[in-house]
Amino acid sequence: MQPLEGIGRLCHKYDCLLIVDAVASLGGVPLFTDAWELDIVYSGSQKALSAPTGLAPITFSPRAWKRLTKRKTKVSSFYLDAASIARSWKIDCEKQGYHCTSPSHSLLGLRESLRCLAEEVRWGVLRCLEGVFVRV
Repeated sequence: MQPLEGIGRLCHKYDCLLIVDAVASLGGVPLFTDAWELDIVYSGSQKALSAPTGLAPITFSPRAWKRLTKRKTKVSSFYLDAASIARSWKIDCEKQGYHCTSPSHSLLGLRESLRCLAEEVRWGVLRCLEGVFVRV
């Protein structure tokens, strides 16, 4: 993983968005999206989160969301239209839309993986032994 602290601030100084690929790192290393001013972070459920494959967690900062909703060109793919997905969740809209049938079993698997990760953090199962992180 590359050090990200300070890069978001630099990007914002030049009116750029910082997009981070956290596919292999989300759930495995600290990732402070707000503190580091990361605009868009996407991941996969199957790597460090140890959840079923097929889900792609993603987060947008308010800055990134504003830019996304103000775009002038139409999204070329139904599957990559974050605004359409947000309408299906009834975010920033009056009328709820439909995007797709949710993979409920995968979502339940992700929920369980996040519960397990929170348990590990809560009980301090991850310990630092001679500078190396190991699960005990």
